[in-house]
Amino acid sequence: SPLPPSPPLQNLNRYHLQLDRVAVFGHSFGAYTALALAGARINFDQLRQDCQPGAMLLDLSLLLQCRALELDPAQVPELKDDRIAALILADPVGRSLFGPRELGRIHLPLLWSGAQRDPLTPLVLSQVPAFRWLGSEDKYFAVAEAASHLHFQRNVGAAIHGQGTAPPLGIQSLQAWIAPPPPALQDYTNALGLAFLHSYLLQDDRYRPYLQPGYAQQLSQAPYHLRLLSPAWGDRFSEFHLPNQTSQTDGSLQPVLSALEQLPLRP
Repeated sequence: SPLPPSPPLQNLNRYHLQLDRVAVFGHSFGAYTALALAGARINFDQLRQDCQPGAMLLDLSLLLQCRALELDPAQVPELKDDRIAALILADPVGRSLFGPRELGRIHLPLLWSGAQRDPLTPLVLSQVPAFRWLGSEDKYFAVAEAASHLHFQRNVGAAIHGQGTAPPLGIQSLQAWIAPPPPALQDYTNALGLAFLHSYLLQDDRYRPYLQPGYAQQLSQAPYHLRLLSPAWGDRFSEFHLPNQTSQTDGSLQPVLSALEQLPLRP
C-alpha cells in the first residue's frame, strides 16, 4: 500500500505553496497510488474474482495487482486526502484492485491517458472498463495510437526481434533499456495537462476549449495519433475504433476466459 501523502505535503509548506488544493499525477502503479489517495480502497472481493488461472495471460498487470491478496484487509489504511482536487493518470494499474464499487467513489475531475499498444494494462480489457466505472462527471480519456506502456531503446527493440544483443538487465542498467517517451507524447502530456490543471485546479474556464477532441486532433502527430474523449461525448469509445470487447460494459474478464476455455487444444 502507498504511504499517506501528508508528511511530503507538509514538508512543502516551507516553499509557501498553496497546498489546500493539489493535483496528483501517476503513471502505471503510481496511478493506483493516485486513485487510492482520491478515496478508492482495495476491493478484495474483486481481486478474488479476477485473480484466477488464465487471467494473467490477458492482463499482465494482474501479476502485480493480485499480490494485494497477501495483505490483511484489516491492516490496509484509509489513504483518502481531501486536499486532492484533481487527478492525471497515465496507463493506470488498478482495474482489479478497485473494481466498479471503489472506482465509483472517485468524483474528482480526471484526465486519463492510455496507450494503444499497452501490453501491461491492455486498453480494452483493463483501462476502458476502469474508466467507465469512475464516478466523476468531469473525466477525459486520451489515447495515443502506436504508443506503449514503456518505450525501449532502439538496440533493445532490435534484440527483441532477433537483431543484435540487448544490454544486461538489472536495477543499475534500466536506463540502457528504457527510453524517454517520444517527443510527441511529451507534447500531448504538457498541452492537455496544462489545460486540465488550469481548468479544474485553478478553475480558469478560458482553458476549457483546449480539452476538446478538435484540439487533440490539432496536436496529433504521426505515428502517435491522438484521440480525446471529453465528458460531452459520454462513453462513445466507438470513435476510437477499438476492438469489439469494449461492448462488454461490465468489464468482466469471465466471458473472455470462458471463450478461451472453449478453444481446442493443440495435440
